[in-house]
Amino acid sequence: MDGLDAWFAELKDPRPSGTRRRDLLDVMMIALCAVLSGGRTAVDMAVFAEAKHDFLGKFLRLRKRSTEPRHLQSVVPPTGSRPVPRACFQKFVARFGDTCSDVIAIDGKALPRPSDPHRAGSALHMISAWSCEKRLVLAQIAADHKSRESAAVLELLKFLSLRGTTVTTDALNRRRDIVRQIVEKGGDYALALKGNHRAQHADVSLLLKDPRWERGQKHLTADGDHGRIETRTSLVCTEVAGIQKRHRWPGLRQ
Repeated sequence: MDGLDAWFAELKDPRPSGTRRRDLLDVMMIALCAVLSGGRTAVDMAVFAEAKHDFLGKFLRLRKRSTEPRHLQSVVPPTGSRPVPRACFQKFVARFGDTCSDVIAIDGKALPRPSDPHRAGSALHMISAWSCEKRLVLAQIAADHKSRESAAVLELLKFLSLRGTTVTTDALNRRRDIVRQIVEKGGDYALALKGNHRAQHADVSLLLKDPRWERGQKHLTADGDHGRIETRTSLVCTEVAGIQKRHRWPGLRQ
């Protein structure tokens, strides 16, 4: 909760001064906690505030036992009636990103197409940055098509604090401009390499067939999934000067 006042300082209280029975930041935090718990309406938020009064009182300045729905409604309006304070919330969530020192997984997922035939069109493609340690989506951005996902990833990286983190993506987003931006922001990367990078895939495959790496840093895992036993072998190769001389990937180390 430290610094919460600063992140939401530019958010203006829409309530008349005579009706402000609760502090604006208290109301915003009640709304946030309620939404994270599955609430969707002002009534849900008021019920949540009543049920969790003792918990919320540990970090909020609660003076009354209940929060009326109309009180919340005046501060957190329905979507579309007033602009949502997105910038304030992004600053708030960014604080979690600043404390991350683990893996940030970037991936794209297509949302279901609308069932209404009058609203037919291509499915919305969302790109998310997921903190594996915090179990939190740090940032999210929409791409109008999967073929434009990499451009959206570059835009998404601008919102993230990457120093001390390791960023992962799938093979689709294995691009030099993406890697360069990760390195420039102080992050490391672990990217998938598949046949879509044919020349580099062939060179790396040939390198890892060298018997030296069978005796080097090696790790095996085995588990059952999808009706089969999966055995995965990890080999770590640090002699990548030849690969780097030919392919020139920013910051490649192993």
